[in-house]
Amino acid sequence: NIMVIGGTTLALLLLIYYFVKATASEQYINLDYSSEVLPRKARVETTMDIEAPPDIIWKTLTDLSRYRLWYPWVHRLRVTNVNADRWVHKHSLLKYQLEVGSLFAVQPFFGAPYNPCRFITIDPGKKLVMEMRFFPLNRELVTFTLTPYKNCVEVTYTSTNSSLLSFITASMFSWQGKDVLRNLCDTLP
Repeated sequence: NIMVIGGTTLALLLLIYYFVKATASEQYINLDYSSEVLPRKARVETTMDIEAPPDIIWKTLTDLSRYRLWYPWVHRLRVTNVNADRWVHKHSLLKYQLEVGSLFAVQPFFGAPYNPCRFITIDPGKKLVMEMRFFPLNRELVTFTLTPYKNCVEVTYTSTNSSLLSFITASMFSWQGKDVLRNLCDTLP
């Protein structure tokens, strides 16, 4: 019993060390972000001005085939077309209807199970809200908001969680979440 507790404690300390080292190594001054963590509630947000047309940014946000390129916790993404008439179209993005209530699943890393997700709000060119599950018991509301200006588009990424595991949202955000918009910007054509 003591060996298990000792091993678990050592593993936890190594994880904390890696987490602190990784978050401290990449600090950017040009990114506006904030986080609020309360018991059973976490809200994190980052904003970035992107010099690209709003339609290009929106197209990238809604192109599920490219999520693994810019979204840190999407190793793989799978869709299921319920009304597919052919087996080959059952998981095809070509036949996928991106609409409110549409389901998809994400695998956060190799070997992890796929977790169910769905679209909550789709306001073309303005707002995209998804219910994301990066871990089986952790459900987050992820929102992307686009505000066009004369020479750029202000893109805001917000993630909220109102569960017992809400602290995971803030931890994951401080680790890699603040890079979501920078990664998105880097993948724009």
